[in-house]
Order: sequence, then C-alpha cells, then structure tokens
Amino acid sequence: MTAGLRSVAMWIGRVFVGRRARWVYLVLAMALASQSAGFRLHTFLVTRKVHAVIDGLSQVRIDITTEEQLVKLVPSLVLAQTRQVESGIERSYRLEISNDYQRSLRWMPSILLSFGHWKNVSPIDFKSKWDFLGLPLNLEYLLGWRNLAFSASVTTRNGSVSATYYDLEPDVPTGFPKSYLVVVRNVHAFWTDRARIPVPVHSYR
Repeated sequence: MTAGLRSVAMWIGRVFVGRRARWVYLVLAMALASQSAGFRLHTFLVTRKVHAVIDGLSQVRIDITTEEQLVKLVPSLVLAQTRQVESGIERSYRLEISNDYQRSLRWMPSILLSFGHWKNVSPIDFKSKWDFLGLPLNLEYLLGWRNLAFSASVTTRNGSVSATYYDLEPDVPTGFPKSYLVVVRNVHAFWTDRARIPVPVHSYR
C-alpha cells in the first residue's frame, strides 16, 4: 500500500512539477505576460489618440473657427451628414475611438467565455463597479485591459463651427443606460445670456 502511494505521488510529481510541467508553466507565463503587455500598449496608444482629439477640440471656438481650420485641428473627424437648414448649410462631423472588449476577448478560450461577459446585477444592488464584470472581463482587467470608449461630434453652419460635443465612458462600463465619466458640450450661448436662463450643470459620482 505504501509503495502504491509512493508511486502515485511520484507520478503526480512528474506531471505537475516535472521538467515538462515547468516548460508548460513557463510558456503560459510568457503568453500571459505578452498578452498583458499588448493590452497596456494598446490602451496607451488609444489614450494618445483621445488626448490628441481633445487637444484639437479645445482650440475650436464657436462662430470663429472655420470648417477648414476644424479639419486641420482634428483630422480624424469624419463628415457624417450635410443638410440644408433655414440659416444655410449645416454639416455634422463625428468620430469614435474605442478598444472594444469584444475584440480583446478573441484570445480567450471559449470555455471561459461561456461564463458571460457581464453579471446580471441590478444597479440598486451593486456595491462597486467591479460587480458588473463577469469572469472573462475580470481576467482581462487583471491583465491590464481597461475599457476606453470616446466619441465626439462637431456641427458647422455656413462654414463655421456652431457646436462641439464629446464624451468618455468610465474604465468599467456598467451597461445601459450608459453612464459617462465626462460629457462636454459647447454651443451658442446667445439666447441663454439674453434671457438669463440658468445653465444646468450636473456632476455624477
């Protein structure tokens, strides 16, 4: 009986701590480290794109910046719509920058994806933003992935900028309706100033 137990122990030792097992552990560790480095590098590059757009939009002035100047300040904007309005021609420019979690999960085995990306948690019951994440996204966050979703839009009228808008989602998305980390709008304030109408300002924590 003792000899049998010893044989089983030796077999378990060869399987889990033997030379081949150590090579497997090393390969897995290198793969995870490579994936983590890829996540962090991609997030860094996407963040630089977002900063470049925000920097360009910060230089835009309502009724002063022309459409030609806008395209130079924010070259990543794409013309989405052109329409005729009472006061002239109105054009809408838009862009979206995101490191979509669905694309980042392609490397993960399907057995882990079967656990679901999100937990079915009521917004009333959750204690922290991490309660929304399922097992696959929790693993990605441990490896350094972060949700980064940014969108911007600019409206021009008769060749000059008439409105700007951009928003940024939090690092952990909490489903729908979306809760944004940052929302910035810049529009005409002519009538607000004349009528002395209070401008609503909201802050969500």
